[in-house]
Amino acid sequence: MARWSLFLFECRCSVFRRQAVQNKKIFITRLRILLQCDMIKIELE
Repeated sequence: MARWSLFLFECRCSVFRRQAVQNKKIFITRLRILLQCDMIKIELE
């Protein structure tokens, strides 16, 4: 029983880790887009 709950816990952790990695990628791409927009604005002014 304890072994089974530990297995479930590890599965849950791996899922959370995967989501965290995806969120980080999304965050970084959003930052890049924002930076590019700022650069374009600076060039236009």
